[in-house]
Amino acid sequence: MGDWNARIGNDIHNGGGSIGEYGDQGEAMMNRNGQRMLEFCYINDLLIENTMWCQRRQDKYTFVAEERKAKSIIDYITYTQNLQNRVEEVKTEAEAEMGTNHGRVMATINNIEIEREEMTTYTKINIHKLRQEEERIKYQEKTNKELQKPENLTLRNGGEFLKR
Repeated sequence: MGDWNARIGNDIHNGGGSIGEYGDQGEAMMNRNGQRMLEFCYINDLLIENTMWCQRRQDKYTFVAEERKAKSIIDYITYTQNLQNRVEEVKTEAEAEMGTNHGRVMATINNIEIEREEMTTYTKINIHKLRQEEERIKYQEKTNKELQKPENLTLRNGGEFLKR
């Protein structure tokens, strides 16, 4: 999703439902990036997974700078609501040894297949060909033939067949 460096605070009423029930156990501070992230999550109907799980406070920190005695929660996993029941666990690995002060935020996701609605496919029309009279006539004939098929007719106005 990106490196937001966002501090979203611990008010679970912020973010229009993006923050989970354990968000109140996070840090109290909110910064400008945190406000932007909450707005983004709200607009795009995303949940902030780190706030959905009860964790020990020391396991929530995603950034630790021992030399400055600084700890914060600034890295998150977000997802759409339709994946909510598939996430089994979220945790931060503080000692990720990646050459950074950031811990690795990981999610365990159940790999259940989701049924997808059948996608409608559309045929791309090269409208430049319609400038040629022969191509235009072919297109009109093909379109008229398609409109005459029973599945493209609808009953309306007292049983009279009308084209869609």
